[in-house]
Amino acid sequence: MNNQKTLLISVLVTAVAIGLVETDIIQFNKESIHAQQEFSDLVLEMDGARATIPAGDWVVAVNAWNSDIYAGGELIGVSADGLLIRERGNDFEMNIPLNDIGSIFHGEYKTVGKYIREGMKKGALGGLGCTALAVAMTVADGQPEDAFFVALCGSIFYGGVGTAAGAVLGFIKSQVAQGNAEEFIIGPYDWQIVIE
Repeated sequence: MNNQKTLLISVLVTAVAIGLVETDIIQFNKESIHAQQEFSDLVLEMDGARATIPAGDWVVAVNAWNSDIYAGGELIGVSADGLLIRERGNDFEMNIPLNDIGSIFHGEYKTVGKYIREGMKKGALGGLGCTALAVAMTVADGQPEDAFFVALCGSIFYGGVGTAAGAVLGFIKSQVAQGNAEEFIIGPYDWQIVIE
């Protein structure tokens, strides 16, 4: 009985830790290899008008000669060497030379599928949390033999409902964010990147 409680508590703690990391409530901070360089916000200028994209915002840089080549992620900053972007998820940093950039998208630039998958993941993790709580309550009630049945039914019901609800919420979020991206065409008669 004591081993079962220890195992159950360990599984619950592991599930909660995975859930917190996957939903970005807990974030690991890795120091950048570019910590010694001077970076500034991305400043764009055209006909006296200025647009500033602050570091930390989501940007997508499209190649000037081939629009099928692009890089997107969190803007770390801009320097004389180029535009430094960190890809989301794997923390891979890339430096894009300024003369290779044909256009820059700023704002939400996710496809509908990415929002739906993100919502499904959060919904499934919520279902896992509800199931873990139900199993813990069953074991604490003094009925460890029913814990398997509760876990099986809970994972099917809560996981299914949570995943479906997350998919619907992700779709709604994608429709709201769809019109929030701005495009800046980079060129001699369009927007220019200003190094400050």
